[in-house]
Amino acid sequence: MTSLKSRLLPVKEMLVAVLPKKTYHYWRPNLSAPFIIWQEDYESDGSQSDGSKHEQRLHGSIDLYTKTEFDSVADNIQDGLNGISSVSWTYSDVSFEPETNLIHHNWEFWVM
Repeated sequence: MTSLKSRLLPVKEMLVAVLPKKTYHYWRPNLSAPFIIWQEDYESDGSQSDGSKHEQRLHGSIDLYTKTEFDSVADNIQDGLNGISSVSWTYSDVSFEPETNLIHHNWEFWVM
């Protein structure tokens, strides 16, 4: 089984390419929009035998915060996810956050 890092690195590299210097892993910074926060959350599926894990499917999320309606960064994230063969994904939510005045897009992804 390949390492967590090697399976998640393509997601990180794609997001950094989409929004350099404004892509963060786990935490939400105090800076101006747009910015991306991504994280792996849990194992959503896998197989095990003889006391060893043989397959592991990881679940994660990507959050884009922006002030721009129909921000092209959202399309670039989707295009980038489509370009990673080991990733499946869904666009799960978009909402306006009145306390921050930001539009919040959310994707869920799975890495095998």
